[in-house]
Amino acid sequence: MAAILHVAQSNSNCIDCGFCKYFTCSWDSKCTGCGACVIGCPNNARELKETKENRRPVRLTIDGVQCEVPGQITILKTLELNGYKINHHHEHEEGIHAPCRTGGCGECSVLVDGVLKPSCVTPVKDGMEVITDNSVIIKYPPQRIASIFNKNLHQMADLQGINETSFFMHGCNMNCAACHNWDITFSSIGRPTTPDQLLQQLSAKKNGSGINRIGISGGEATLNRRWLVEFVKKVSMYASDGTRIQLDTNASILSNDYVDELIDAGVTDISPDLKGVTVGSFKKLTGLKDKTVAARYLGNAWQVVRYIIEQCADKLFTVVGIPFHKDLSTAEELYQIGKKLAAINPDVAVNLIEYQAAFRKRDLAYISEDETENSLAILQDAGLRNVLCQRAAEMPLAVHPLDLLIGEECGW
Repeated sequence: MAAILHVAQSNSNCIDCGFCKYFTCSWDSKCTGCGACVIGCPNNARELKETKENRRPVRLTIDGVQCEVPGQITILKTLELNGYKINHHHEHEEGIHAPCRTGGCGECSVLVDGVLKPSCVTPVKDGMEVITDNSVIIKYPPQRIASIFNKNLHQMADLQGINETSFFMHGCNMNCAACHNWDITFSSIGRPTTPDQLLQQLSAKKNGSGINRIGISGGEATLNRRWLVEFVKKVSMYASDGTRIQLDTNASILSNDYVDELIDAGVTDISPDLKGVTVGSFKKLTGLKDKTVAARYLGNAWQVVRYIIEQCADKLFTVVGIPFHKDLSTAEELYQIGKKLAAINPDVAVNLIEYQAAFRKRDLAYISEDETENSLAILQDAGLRNVLCQRAAEMPLAVHPLDLLIGEECGW
């Protein structure tokens, strides 16, 4: 069956770190063209190349209709070839919502022979029965890939008596060049778990002893709404009285009603990031290439941050994160972010997050104390009165591609 398709290939940037082979898919001659290895490669060493091949046809059933497609492609590509609309950027748009495209978030899952599978990375096979009907899918527990860390990741937590367990969600709708958790965010290796299954892992590891804060981060935790809301509800029921449940988010797809639903589920603290005020700067920081998508994400983040600050002050403890590094943004951009945020509420708590060398920006310069003080002064001059800093030097080092290891604290 002749078709024009895509396959992933390495280029001269390859440093043989093994991420594509061991953390995204089985890297061999049976490439499905899903692109997960391209998205997650820390050295921009993987590319999707167009190819015209004569492949053995695969016959399967989609929503009761038999069809035939070329072999070695994903279910998502199969759906696209059969006229299904694929939506990568917003859950409220029509079609299959596939925001991460690496298999981590589980939002694009469809029913495959009675089992939920992420359509973006699952290969088609002869005889498959695929169901995309959401009224059927919601009868099955939602799934996504997540990792658990049973230790404080910031030294200030120890000083403040915080005993935290953090859940890092795989999959993201951005591709930040300095992503600190890139090895988790873009990894699709691991068994997807339901909220119940992940909670059982927490119970088995610590029996809930002494935990007073649950952190939910990533990746981007909000991509799979049904999973996240259900997980927060179950964690809230499991946790002892007084336990804080914190959500870190890039806020790009959050909506007012989504925030309300998370509050009702049990989220007590939220830290939405504001990665820019101009679309150009936002694109540079997030790795987004489509200007329209970047503008939409940026506008949505600012809108929902305003809603959280103005309408949820009595329900959520909010700290707005502002990621910054002089090599990735400008002092003027930082000032304009501060000015726009101060216009909403000058007393909102703000955390200046210093980027450190990571992922595709492993050459980022170390930030000196003087530079940190200057950045804090810029935000204060913009009108913000409650600004702290999460210094790069205080955070664990990001994983270097040549040092990829699976830690014992990780849930893979």
